[in-house]
Order: sequence, then structure tokens, then C-alpha cells
Amino acid sequence: MLDVTKAREPILFGDWIEPGTHLNVVGSSVAAAAEIDIPNVVKSRFFVDYRSSTITEGGDYLRALRAGAITPEHILAEIGEVAIGSKPGRTSPDDVTLYKSLGIAPQDLASAHYVLQKAQQRGMGQVIDF
Repeated sequence: MLDVTKAREPILFGDWIEPGTHLNVVGSSVAAAAEIDIPNVVKSRFFVDYRSSTITEGGDYLRALRAGAITPEHILAEIGEVAIGSKPGRTSPDDVTLYKSLGIAPQDLASAHYVLQKAQQRGMGQVIDF
């Protein structure tokens, strides 16, 4: 499930989420906003793009932490740690996994590079000299 909104208050609730669901929560990127409710955070295996930004700006995470519903250890890993295999992602088919992304420059650069390569392969776009 992909959740991309400008919601400042939760619009996706934990009791709606079935076992085995994966959530990409990428819309809210300030400490005062949250797209998902605290039960969603609590029931998930919680992964982030960059731990430091999540603990200062991840509103979904911060609301659950401030409510005492989770501890800082609820962040299981950064996505890169899962990608290289140093930390596990899903450990059971019933796990609810959640990826909280606030956006980091390497992701933007990787996406731009991918789009550039595809455009070049298709002969699309323009080259602009500066």
C-alpha cells in the first residue's frame, strides 16, 4: 500500500491493516504531521530511509514515541541496511512492514539517474549546454 498525502492528521488506521501488508509512508515530512495513526506504527516492523531525520521530523513515529506506545528501538533499520542484508526486513508472511521515507538526496539522485537512462535509451529529452 502506498500512502502519499498532504495529511496533517492520520487518514490510515491500524485496524484497517491486515497481516502481511506493507506500507510506504512518504507524504508527511514534518514533525507536526502524521498520515497514519499510532496503532499502525505500533503493529509494524518499522524501517526508515535515514534514522536521524526520522527522529527529528517523522511525525508518524514521533507521535507514537511521545505517547509512550513505542520506544526508540522501534526503528528496526534503515532501508540500506535491509537492502545489503545486514538487518532483516520481513521475518514472517504475516508481518506488517512499514517504510517511512522523509526523502534523502541519494534516493533523488538514483531516481533521476534511472529516468535519465530510460530517456536516453528511448531517444527522448533534450541536452542543454550551460
